[in-house]
Amino acid sequence: MDHLTFAAIVQNICGKGYVKVQKRFLAPTASAYAAMRQLVGRFAFAQYDFTKELETQLDLIANGTSQYVPVVAALDQRLDQELGQLATQKPQFPCPKCGKALRQSVSKTGRKFFGCTGYRDGCEVLCEDDNGKPGPVIVRSDTPSDKQIEFARKLAGEQNLALPAETVASYKLLKVWIDKAKASAPPRLASDAQCRIIAKLIEEKGLEPPKGWPEACTMDAAGAFLDKHLSKKKGKSSGKRKVA
Repeated sequence: MDHLTFAAIVQNICGKGYVKVQKRFLAPTASAYAAMRQLVGRFAFAQYDFTKELETQLDLIANGTSQYVPVVAALDQRLDQELGQLATQKPQFPCPKCGKALRQSVSKTGRKFFGCTGYRDGCEVLCEDDNGKPGPVIVRSDTPSDKQIEFARKLAGEQNLALPAETVASYKLLKVWIDKAKASAPPRLASDAQCRIIAKLIEEKGLEPPKGWPEACTMDAAGAFLDKHLSKKKGKSSGKRKVA
């Protein structure tokens, strides 16, 4: 394996969070161990003998004593057969609610837990991590935060919307209400501060105004305009200073 291929492989597995660099050495992460626990004993391609045999075949191809196409074709057929059995296999750690597989994850604070892989379908089950296995289900409060309630009431006042008491009492219901209110809200006009800066840039630089300028310019359009032209201005002034 040449150094370019090896570097690409390392970059790939590091980017996916399976390996991290510790003091110039590669170390597997918790995600790597969790993935291997799901594969070893269930699929041959996760076994040592499989990878050893494949490396031997690849070496023979590199030496010119074996052909690339037959080796890869046999490998592809073998993988298809194994992966085709995936739908019939029961998950190692089934979700207590929907039966789909539980997957080990790590929170932003470093806490390990198991989450249901069916979360996109609405299953929000989380379990404690019990030495690499799912523990008790984590009971989460449905009480919204004061900040969430305050924001919802602000939206209700701005758009003259009804905010039922039962919605305010539930985090899930309130989140859905806020998402709908934000989606239906009319675009906010640019602030006075944004308009002053934009007017100055247009006058000094002769720039093309943002869409809707000036009366109907939205806050998003103004923000995009300022991000584009102020970042360029900052970039030009961030060069190295000459040493006298």
